[in-house]
Amino acid sequence: MLKLKMSIVLLIIAQIAISQAKLSNDFKVINSTPYKVVDAKMKEYFSDNNGNIYSIKTNNANVIIQKFDINTMKEVARKTYTEWPPYNKSLGILELGESFYYLYESLDKKTNKKTVYARQFITTDCTLDKQVKLFSSDGSVAMGPIGEDLGFWGMKGGAPFTIYRSFDDSKFMINYRRKPLLKRDAANHDLLGFFVFDTSLNKVWGREVKMPYTEKVMNNLAYTVGSDGTVYMMAFHRDDKSFKFITIPKEGDLTVTGLNKGDYMFQRLQMKENKDGNFDFLGYYANGLDYKFMEGNLSLNTNGITHFELSKKGEIIKSDDIEFPIDFINLYASNRQKNKNNKREKGGKSGIRDIKLREFSVNPDGSMFVLGEQYYYFVVYNAANNSYTYKFYYEDLVATKISADGKVLWMKKLPKRQFGTSGRGGMGISYIKGKNSHYILFLDNVKNADIGIDEVPARHVDGKGGYLTAYKINDADGNYTKHTLYNSLEVNNVKTYQFKTSRIVKANDNTLVVEVYIKGKKDMIIKMELVE
Repeated sequence: MLKLKMSIVLLIIAQIAISQAKLSNDFKVINSTPYKVVDAKMKEYFSDNNGNIYSIKTNNANVIIQKFDINTMKEVARKTYTEWPPYNKSLGILELGESFYYLYESLDKKTNKKTVYARQFITTDCTLDKQVKLFSSDGSVAMGPIGEDLGFWGMKGGAPFTIYRSFDDSKFMINYRRKPLLKRDAANHDLLGFFVFDTSLNKVWGREVKMPYTEKVMNNLAYTVGSDGTVYMMAFHRDDKSFKFITIPKEGDLTVTGLNKGDYMFQRLQMKENKDGNFDFLGYYANGLDYKFMEGNLSLNTNGITHFELSKKGEIIKSDDIEFPIDFINLYASNRQKNKNNKREKGGKSGIRDIKLREFSVNPDGSMFVLGEQYYYFVVYNAANNSYTYKFYYEDLVATKISADGKVLWMKKLPKRQFGTSGRGGMGISYIKGKNSHYILFLDNVKNADIGIDEVPARHVDGKGGYLTAYKINDADGNYTKHTLYNSLEVNNVKTYQFKTSRIVKANDNTLVVEVYIKGKKDMIIKMELVE
């Protein structure tokens, strides 16, 4: 009985501590008027940058569109569309100039071909215009890279189509990969689809192209479309350990230019055309893979950032490698990990585990902002019931600003600890660019509400509540502060559920919103206004 009473007392003390956590003065949090819930498999949100946000919720043959007025915090329109091609799936919202388009795919089960369509979204009356067919594949389309948002099922692959935009927004390109014709990587050459359109959805060109190397040796790292409508991609050749800059024109053979960029490993590169008509490449590099015995998997040992600029002919204009210092690597690491890092540093092997590139933007002055997040997962097998458990980890952040001439202006490691078993869920981050600051939002353990910004945080477990938290980074000098916005389980005395970081959207320069579920089969918008 005494133990029971003590447990109740401790629970009450914990609840009091949670309710008394100091909330940030940088944000004003407001609840919307509740509205009838919309259940859907796929939910997307966007803003017209004019005081309204929209959601498009796709559930196979049903697509529901909602419009919200951010000033009045009310749902002002809702429309349902039920006539769609078979096996309809959303590809997302594409903004072209002042217009918005809803893109979606359809499957023909007899031929296994997929067709991509678009419908213009009219913001004034919240309607969809007529359907426009963009293209059909020549055969079966493969799933894309593993999608974090899809959780366990995402381990089978992500979205099959990816959309890229040119630097001046005059063109966009849709890319996909055909299912392999041969099962052996050593014999199969990827067949990739590239379809380019202008801002009026007119097809500039499109075709499927056979890659020059087999899957075994070719690692496709990045794609983009130039303002002239030409497609460019970067691959890594595993055998000769060189980059291959590939130009894919409207007609004719593709052009391959080899680049010797050192014995590095990458999971992905970001590729962007710049104002000079050249291409910026940026990514986190590793000098090797580590085998994690207890996890039974491989981990990328991230050593730093590489950035290089190429001309359209594949000529290297400049190249910079930024190595993580050992003191930076050791920040927020356990003593045991620090000792390992220090020993590995003697051989040049020390790094930060599994950094994924989340944000890469180029400023008008040529400087760059780079944001990475630690993300990894592993699988645990339970022999007793012949089942598998996936464990997902979202941890420290690395934020860097690089000058136009390749110098590090500042680099910060921001502590974060998140764990879950259902994919991304409410974990990960949402990045928002403010006027003079960078905002990184994430769900944090309630125990971390009042700790110092440089203290190692307690681990947040997905699905167990938590506070919506923001790191605010000053763009000029990299100094940062930590802000607690609200308790995700109860906002302004309203109990809330189903929070997802991926649902946070920027309504305008100083306003963020997120949709959550509340009791009574209703949804609600939470508005977070920046007070700068």
